Amino acid sequence: RTVDASLVIAVGAGTVNDVTKLAAFHADRPYLVIPTAPSMNGYTSSTAAVMSSGVKESVPCRGPIACLADIQILRQAPYRMIAAGLGDLLSRSVSLADWYLSHRLSGTEFSAETTALVEESGRLCDGLASELPNRDPIAIARLMTALLISGEAMAQAGSSAPASGAEHLISHYLDMTRSPSDPGDLHGCQVGVATITTAAFYERLLALEPDVDLAPTALIAAIPAWNEVQRSLREHFG
Repeated sequence: RTVDASLVIAVGAGTVNDVTKLAAFHADRPYLVIPTAPSMNGYTSSTAAVMSSGVKESVPCRGPIACLADIQILRQAPYRMIAAGLGDLLSRSVSLADWYLSHRLSGTEFSAETTALVEESGRLCDGLASELPNRDPIAIARLMTALLISGEAMAQAGSSAPASGAEHLISHYLDMTRSPSDPGDLHGCQVGVATITTAAFYERLLALEPDVDLAPTALIAAIPAWNEVQRSLREHFG
């Protein structure tokens, strides 16, 4: 605003993109992004992941007017950031399940068309893991394309839900609870590991026999009152 900029350009990876995207949105300016690493799927999304007063939030805003991804630049990214990009995409198996479960239980929006986009990004990742350590240009291009498609799916849905479920909440929780001196790990690496955890919960869920293992009345009665939940949250997060 102070320099009356007509266009904002983000050159960098996840944090740079999110901060620029949000600033451009608040200033009502268009922005474009030049990714320097295939590290996450938020480049083309219409949300920004930011830490606000100690809480990690996905803030609705506008996506870029263009995303210019140069394969030779992306190949030079630290390998951990390349691996993080693959980790971020691994979440689709459980994020889509969470999204559909929310639709069935709570009546939230669900789109077969958006689901197809997320699945397409997943197919692009098949067989990539062994090629990425060599920084193979075709593998890097497929990874980046998959990330951009995944981000577009979130933009199409108007939320991060199609590609961000419980596994992302675990990653956000790690970000929120580590000490200020702990740099933590990359978002995609945390998401990749958390996907294993959430997938294990789905295996447990699918193994249940509803008539035998579930007693809805007792489970509902065991849910604590909201004021107890609020108190617990304040004690935990401050």
